[in-house]
Amino acid sequence: LGQGDTMEEILASTTEVAEGVDTSKALVKMIRKEFNGYRLDLKYPILFGVAAILEGTKTPLEGLNDLMTIPMRRESFDESKWF
Repeated sequence: LGQGDTMEEILASTTEVAEGVDTSKALVKMIRKEFNGYRLDLKYPILFGVAAILEGTKTPLEGLNDLMTIPMRRESFDESKWF
């Protein structure tokens, strides 16, 4: 991706497993379906950024810039929402 190839080209050219490609897309789809909220990409910036890069809606450089420029905030994890 960083060299300009599309995800389809990369997946077609390898016999190895591409870890996380399908998982990131599926997680973003699940989060959008299950959690109604404004700007979920701010709550899950790495996941949404990776998925956008893999889907081809952002370049790796755009994804990095987005991640590096999000406002700093305290993070927390509430297991009761997942388990």
